[in-house]
Amino acid sequence: MHEEHRQRLRRCVIEAKGETDGALREKVFAFSAERSGGPKDGVELPGEALPGFVDTVARHAYESTVDQVEALRTEGYGDDAIYEITVLTAVSAGITRLDRALAALKEEA
Repeated sequence: MHEEHRQRLRRCVIEAKGETDGALREKVFAFSAERSGGPKDGVELPGEALPGFVDTVARHAYESTVDQVEALRTEGYGDDAIYEITVLTAVSAGITRLDRALAALKEEA
């Protein structure tokens, strides 16, 4: 059951209409999962600002800064795209952490 809900949530955030394209969303989702302890797929994100922003949000969202958002704007991301990237990152990090927690519980059982 968990897997079905996980996949549905993933599809919702990646396939929804928005400012960012599907390929970028897939990369952001995978990059965030890597940063949150998921599988290491060697995903690279474009630009200079995006990797740092996604890394910060995935690992320590409270440490993200206005300067990081401004850097994304400078690279051409609008507010809607930045919001989408933030949501993708947070959902991916949350799913990854839940998966890790459930795996740990299975190991204890």
